[in-house]
Amino acid sequence: MIAILGPTNSGKTHEAIEDLKTCTPEYPGIYLAPLRLLAAEVCDQLRKAGLRVSLITGEEQDVDPEAQVICSTIEMMDCNRHYYIAIIDEAQMLQDDGRGWAWTRAFLQADCERLYLLGSPGIETMLRSLARLTGESITVQHKQRITPLHLHKGPISQSRVPKGSLFVVFSRASVIRWSELFRANGRRVSHIYGTMPPEVRREEARRFREGETDIMIATDAIAMGLNLPAHTVILAESIKYDGKNKTTVPLPLVRQIIGRAGRFGHQEEGWCAGLNPETHRLVTRAQEAADPDSWDGGIFLKPSEIWLDYIEKSGQTTVKGTLEQWRLFIETFREPHLLDTLDRDIRQKANMLDSKKYAALPLREKFPLLAAPVSSNGSVMKFFGALLARHFLGLGLPKYWSETRGIRKTEEWEDKYREAMLYAWFHYRNPDAFPDLPTAYALRDECVQQINQGIRRGLRRYCQQCGTPLPAYVPFTICGDCLQWENYY
Repeated sequence: MIAILGPTNSGKTHEAIEDLKTCTPEYPGIYLAPLRLLAAEVCDQLRKAGLRVSLITGEEQDVDPEAQVICSTIEMMDCNRHYYIAIIDEAQMLQDDGRGWAWTRAFLQADCERLYLLGSPGIETMLRSLARLTGESITVQHKQRITPLHLHKGPISQSRVPKGSLFVVFSRASVIRWSELFRANGRRVSHIYGTMPPEVRREEARRFREGETDIMIATDAIAMGLNLPAHTVILAESIKYDGKNKTTVPLPLVRQIIGRAGRFGHQEEGWCAGLNPETHRLVTRAQEAADPDSWDGGIFLKPSEIWLDYIEKSGQTTVKGTLEQWRLFIETFREPHLLDTLDRDIRQKANMLDSKKYAALPLREKFPLLAAPVSSNGSVMKFFGALLARHFLGLGLPKYWSETRGIRKTEEWEDKYREAMLYAWFHYRNPDAFPDLPTAYALRDECVQQINQGIRRGLRRYCQQCGTPLPAYVPFTICGDCLQWENYY
């Protein structure tokens, strides 16, 4: 195992990718990415270098039978195949409570001659401890940032944001609100946020990179997966909703964000600042500190097929019951760093899989579907239920699944995009039940086109209660009339 650790813009990926280029069809390599967008980016890079490369993600597969390298999202790694070289990118994701299990599985089960672990400096203790647990040897290399990163002497206000800056907030609503405010002052903007399709992110990055827009307004979704030539990064918010609570943005995340300034090969140096005194103090603390080299979190484990077979033979029939037994099983190790993975989305999918109509189905058939790419979003989760009924019971899908009439808002097109990609995900697991992949991809392309057009026209926010467009200067998520009625009652 070779760990290459360093901050953003330190070139830590370069050495591993160069070694990956030595792979052959007989001795292939694999690059494991946290995002479909990043897997596609590395795939394009290697193909331009003349290599034969396969791209494998949950929703898209472009397989070359003579591939020297496989670029894959980490959940899609084939554990039964031998690789000459394997690269696990963003290794700090081992501690992510939603997807960390996939990094753990890749770490423990990647069958290869050399395993590269790329990540931030603060995970060295964790990786060394894991290496001791598995009996493996590990070499740790440290990389320093290539271009210097400077702290601006004070906050940079909205009116003084220079062209070519990356302006970072922490919600889609904030992206749209600030976009409206900048456009009202004659600035051209690009946008990136978490629910935006990868194809749209790439187009927005291109517009910014080629100077079609002045400012990139983005959430922390830019922390991974895109190379943006921004000379200045401005943090506009200091509070982030983590799925459970609103908390101050963690310093390691702030460091990863501001490290996007001064991209090597584009600028000789980078600058960072906050929008106001509060955010500037946060940026200052992040820029002056380093990621602590300590292991105060955990790594997340998902049940293996062998364990599932054992539990099923013991008489367990429900997914929720299996997850609870897995939690108790993990506790028997008395190792505080080993944790189960039970986030809200997994629990909601487990509830659907435990409904009476699927009660007689074996666990080994139901459990893999917990990995389906669907969050707690209402319409997409509802479509997940329809896909389950098709997958297990052979029922027909609702006619609306490929219909787009009546869709007007950008967020509705984004939901429809996720439904199309969810259909594609089911296709690759059950092609007989989900044969209509061309329709799913055509729907995907239409959604991408409509979202791009919506961005060109200017994204808007809408009242969450009545749907009325909200003015740019209003920081709330409901309009004045609805707010008055809410206060009245």
